[in-house]
Amino acid sequence: MSLNDVKQTDLTSGDAGAAFVAGSVPVAVTWEPWLSKAEENPDGHVLASTKEYPDIITDEVAFSPDFVKENPDSITAFLKGYAMAVDFLKSNPDDAIADVTDYLGQSPEDVKATMETVPIWSIEDSKKFFGTADSPGPINEIFTKSAEFWKELGETDNVPDPSEAIDPSFLQDFSG
Repeated sequence: MSLNDVKQTDLTSGDAGAAFVAGSVPVAVTWEPWLSKAEENPDGHVLASTKEYPDIITDEVAFSPDFVKENPDSITAFLKGYAMAVDFLKSNPDDAIADVTDYLGQSPEDVKATMETVPIWSIEDSKKFFGTADSPGPINEIFTKSAEFWKELGETDNVPDPSEAIDPSFLQDFSG
């Protein structure tokens, strides 16, 4: 089987999970609570999840190089807001989860189920993952392997140097 044999259908992650559980599509890329529901399906099987690969399947925030150059204070403010949100989640989990349910379109139980397998990283966790310019973290290897995969598929012509795309300096300089 090759990618030419795959018919892609663009759906939200929730719709993809629901379509898989309903048997409307044979494969889906999704997240909780749909991963657990897929495992309950006798025909369902989760190929990869954060349970097995907590450092590979992650959510990241990216800023364009021009934005970073023009708005360094905004990057620092974003990191401060993120750190405050993580602290709030740790100190007031029920209130924090209630705050995001409408936005996510999930019940508090579904959000809690997601948090069992999808880690919410602190700034310190992120610092370790990104590393420094002198000692790059695991994200650099993941970046390179991903680029090699996309090159092999013909989706890109080259494998960029991760140091040209990943700048850990704001994380490393951030003190909270």
